[in-house]
Amino acid sequence: MDNKLITQIKNNLGFSEKKAKVFLALLQLGETNVLAIAQKAKLKRTTVYNILPELINEGLVASASTKGRKRYFVTDPRIIVKLLESKIEETKSFLPLLTALHSVSLHQPKISLHEGENGTRQIYEDTISSLYPGDTIFGFSGDIKTNYILDKDLENYIKARVSKKVRNKVIVAVPEYAEFLRKNSLQELREVKVFTEVENLKAPSVDFKIYGNKIAIISYRENFLGIVIESRDISQMCKIIFEALWSKI
Repeated sequence: MDNKLITQIKNNLGFSEKKAKVFLALLQLGETNVLAIAQKAKLKRTTVYNILPELINEGLVASASTKGRKRYFVTDPRIIVKLLESKIEETKSFLPLLTALHSVSLHQPKISLHEGENGTRQIYEDTISSLYPGDTIFGFSGDIKTNYILDKDLENYIKARVSKKVRNKVIVAVPEYAEFLRKNSLQELREVKVFTEVENLKAPSVDFKIYGNKIAIISYRENFLGIVIESRDISQMCKIIFEALWSKI
C-alpha cells in the first residue's frame, strides 16, 4: 500500500493507521469482501470487522448483500469534505471551553525548585534566556559575598548578559557588596543602590531577582537553594515594589 497516502489520510481525517489502511484498501478495490480488504490492508480479518462499523457510521462506507455475502464499498470520497466540515463545527462548539481553560492556565503560577550549584547556574542562565535585548533584571541582594558564586561563573554570566544587552538594577543591603558591584557598572549595564535602612540588621545571604514574568529567590547559605515562580501578576507586583523603593533611596 502507498504509505504516503496512508499518512495523508491519517493526518487529514484523524484516522488511526489501521483505519486508514482499511479505507484506502476499499478505495482501491471498489466493492469487495472482508477477506480481500484484510489481504490488501495486510490486517487481520477481526481487525477489519471492528473498523468497518466505524466507517459505516461516519457515512464513508456502505454495505450490500450479494447471494448472502456481505460486500463493502466507499460511498463517495467527496463525503470526506462533509466529515471534515462536521468536525470543524464540533470543534467550534467547544472552543469557548478550551479558551476558558487556556485563560486559567495563563494565570496559574508555575513554581520550580533548583538545588545545588548547578541549580543556581540554571537560574542565572534563565534570567538571560527569558529576556530580550533592552530588558532589565531587577534585584534585591542581602549579605552576599562574591565567593558564593565561582568567579568564572559570575564573569561568564555578566558577559552573556551584557552581550544580550540585558540591563541590571539592584538594591543591596551591604555597602561593601555595593562597592564591588559598582566596579565597571557602566560597561556591565548595571545600576546599584544601597538600602541603608537595614544596615543595623543581619541581612540573610539571599538573592531576589525579578525578570520578565518570573521571580527567583536564591539562598546561598542553604546549599544553594533556589525557587523560581513564573507569574505575570506576581512579577508585576514585585516590580512595582522595587521601583517604589528604588525611587526613595
